[in-house]
Formats: sequence, C-alpha cells, structure tokens
Amino acid sequence: MSFNVRKEKFMIRFLRELSLGYVDEDIVDTLLTINNLEDYYTTSSCSGRLSFHLREVYGNKKSHEIVLKLHRDVEEEKLVKLLTQKLSSHNYLWIKISGFIVHLIARDINSMNKILNMLQQCGIKDVAAKPLNNGTWLIVIKSPHIISMPLALDVADFKLLRYLAKEISRMINAIKIDLKIFKLCFTELLSAMRKLSYNDR
Repeated sequence: MSFNVRKEKFMIRFLRELSLGYVDEDIVDTLLTINNLEDYYTTSSCSGRLSFHLREVYGNKKSHEIVLKLHRDVEEEKLVKLLTQKLSSHNYLWIKISGFIVHLIARDINSMNKILNMLQQCGIKDVAAKPLNNGTWLIVIKSPHIISMPLALDVADFKLLRYLAKEISRMINAIKIDLKIFKLCFTELLSAMRKLSYNDR
C-alpha cells in the first residue's frame, strides 16, 4: 500500500474522530497543519491530560482502571473536590499527569530529517524516530512534563490535597503553554520555509 493511500485512510479516520469530538480541541490546528503537508500525516495525539487510576500507572496499560480523565485546565477548587470525591470512593489512587504527544508518519528518511530539524529548532527535545518496514518513519513528539504518584485516603488531609491541586494545576498549565509555543514555532518555521522555497524558484 502506497504512502498516499495510507495517508488518505488515516485522514478519513481523523476527520471522523474530529467530527465526533474525540480529538482534543487545543491540538486540532497543529494536527491540521501537519496533515496538510504532503509528506506527513498524524496517527494519534493528546494535548496533555490528568488522570486518576485505581492501580499503578506503569506496566501493562490494559490493566489500568481509570476513574477520571481530563484534557483541559482545571481550577484548583474543583481539583480539591475531585480528589476528595475519588479518594472517598476508592481510598487509594494513582495520579498521573502526561504532557502533549503527537504520533506522525514521515514519507521517507529525507522527510524525517526535515521535520526533526524543525522540531530541534523549536526546542522540542523529547522526539523519537523509528523506521518502518515500508520505508516510512514513525515520529513521536512529546513534551517533557509527566508525573505519577500514589495517594491514599488515610494520609491525604485537606492541606495536602490543596497543595496537590495547586501543583497539578500549575503543571497542566505548563503543558498547555508548551503546546502553544510548539504550535507557534512550528507554524512560523513552515511559513518561513515556504517563502524561501518560493523565492528560490
């Protein structure tokens, strides 16, 4: 199956998931920018999230029992209430904060090198590239923010919960700022490259 055919199939899936509201709103424009490029398409993404788990968050993902998942900024007071409610119901939780992530496919090694150079110029350090059997490359772009920790009801007094809510809110805000900076830098670099290409004709 050719690159263009695979891209078309993923674009159909992407547009369907977008119409159903499955794609995080604050990363949609970045995905559209990437997917409008001839030599790339995205396969999955997340704009950053907070999740509460009933079991440890490492190991087999299929064993995770998620009781709450949020992809947006949350006010500290609401976080305190959520933590209190979930701990009261389950007595023990794992809290996980994940940064934004984008999985994309590059047509070939030249396309892979081009986008890695752009990401480097944007200050994105957590990037992985893996060759696939069909000559394409899988590229994973991530922000560095990630934390996971256990929390038990018998040690979680109101003062601790308020402190955790403050730090969680601060970190989620940092993730969203990272995403905005990445979007701005990536868009500006693309614009500059297109102008240079046009002037070289």
